[in-house]
Amino acid sequence: MQNDVYQRRFGEPDAASPSGYSIPSTRQSLITSFMSLGALFGALIIGPVARRTGIKKSFMFSLFIYMVGLAIETSGQNQWGQEVAGRFVTGFGVGSLSLLAPLYQAECSPKHLRGLITGTYQLMATVGMCVALSPYSLSRSCFCSAY
Repeated sequence: MQNDVYQRRFGEPDAASPSGYSIPSTRQSLITSFMSLGALFGALIIGPVARRTGIKKSFMFSLFIYMVGLAIETSGQNQWGQEVAGRFVTGFGVGSLSLLAPLYQAECSPKHLRGLITGTYQLMATVGMCVALSPYSLSRSCFCSAY
C-alpha cells in the first residue's frame, strides 16, 4: 500500500504524503481484509461442493473463480470498491484451493506416503510465507521513526 502508483489510484489527495496521495486506514483495512474474508467463505463452501461434484471439478471451478477475481482486481483502475470486490472473489478462490489441494494430494498419493506428501504441502506453504516476509523484515523500511 506504500507504492506511489497504488496510492494515486486508490488514495485521496494528501499534501503531507511524499507521493501527494494517501489511502485512509479504513480503506486500507477493507482492501486487505476482504481477501481473508473471501478465503474463509471459500474454504467453508467448497467442502460440500467437492463432496457432490468431485475434487477435480471443484478444483477447476476454484481456479476459474480465482482468475475471475484477478480480472476484477486488474480491471478496476481507479475504483477501490472494485478492488475490494476483486480481492473477495480472489480470496474465495484461494480459500477453496487451500482446502482442495491437500485433499486432492491425499486422495491421489499412495497410502504409505500420504502423510509425508500432505505434511510437505503445509511445510512448503509455511516456508513460502517466511521467504516472502524475510526481505521486508530485513529491510530498513519496516523500522520507521514512530517506534
